[in-house]
Amino acid sequence: MSNNGESYLLSINYMGQDVQVMTEDFDTANLLLNDQHAAFEFLNRLDPDKYPIPGGSRDTQVPLFNFNVPQQDLGESRTSSVQNGKENVENEEIWCKKKPTEKDLMATELFLSLRDQYKDKFNDTKTTKTSIWKIIAKKLMEENYNLGKDPVEKCRQKWANLQKKYLEHMKHLKTTGVERIETPPFFDILHGILGSKDKTNPRMLIDSEDIISESTSEATEVPSMPKTALAEVQAKADNRQDKINEIKKRFSSTIVPKTATAKICQIIKEESEKDRKQDKEQFKKLEEILVTQNDQRREFLDILKRIAPVEAPSKEPPRKKRRPNCEDSDSHSD
Repeated sequence: MSNNGESYLLSINYMGQDVQVMTEDFDTANLLLNDQHAAFEFLNRLDPDKYPIPGGSRDTQVPLFNFNVPQQDLGESRTSSVQNGKENVENEEIWCKKKPTEKDLMATELFLSLRDQYKDKFNDTKTTKTSIWKIIAKKLMEENYNLGKDPVEKCRQKWANLQKKYLEHMKHLKTTGVERIETPPFFDILHGILGSKDKTNPRMLIDSEDIISESTSEATEVPSMPKTALAEVQAKADNRQDKINEIKKRFSSTIVPKTATAKICQIIKEESEKDRKQDKEQFKKLEEILVTQNDQRREFLDILKRIAPVEAPSKEPPRKKRRPNCEDSDSHSD
């Protein structure tokens, strides 16, 4: 029986999963709510593969259905789930999979363009690299690229990996040739950034004595040369002199590291100087103590002189005592 064009939204519990269905017939809606097997048959007609009838009979014990009225039908639910899946894929963190996705490649291209844009700041010794990576990470996130928990470290590590692959490829080209290795992705962009670096094309050092001797030997032959040859020799000499000045400037700014022996000698010298100062201080203190003791002895002697003056010894020899004889003793007895 139709109910004047009204629709009924039902939520059927199918094996623990809520499935939303819609029907325009009141009797059908009532049957689906009160007969679980009928509800299974209804779902089976919608999608036999997804909703097979459990047990195939009405004896199957299934939980009762719950009736509620959702705000969207089954078709809209499926559409929203597909959209949510797309959003999850779009919000997925980049540069995490072994095989790069299309989004990873797009992010890498933007990343390299930003790295090329800020290459002057990277070459500036007064600017910290972390502050530049923060700017690049912020611009990538503004383009809806998910860089994970630590965006700055993610960018720094990505650049290190790209630079490593580029240098390995350049080394391979110099040793084996072009045809034996596949060119890595974004090689042209990386070559534009790293091609002029010393680590990619190291400058060759030239012995200044060889240059000077070579230039002087050419200079001796100048009178017999034509003007064009003389100009060429002069130009070569100027170029070599510029190279000499550049090499001297480079080595003059290079800090020579101290060897272990020099450090040990410096430590021994410092310890010896410290011991010498301590000995000098101790000797000075001992000298002060001796001076104080002498002063105290002198004062003590002065006090003794004032209390008990010492008499000068007499020059006369001491008199000998006379021994009594027998006569004296007899006379005294009478």
